[in-house]
Amino acid sequence: MASQQLAVTLLSSTHRIQRDVAVRGRDVAGVIEQYTKFVKPAFDQYVAPSRKFADIIIPWHRCDAA
Repeated sequence: MASQQLAVTLLSSTHRIQRDVAVRGRDVAGVIEQYTKFVKPAFDQYVAPSRKFADIIIPWHRCDAA
């Protein structure tokens, strides 16, 4: 049985801001600060380099049921 590597892209920054403000009650400045200090650097250091080993990459897209 062959193993496959899978990668999933992150939520868009706009969606993240909207979600954190609406659902989690955070302010926009705090969301942006957390993203720039922690989320993006961790993604760049750990996730992005590993994507080259993925057999499948699933892009994030928002599917709103209307």
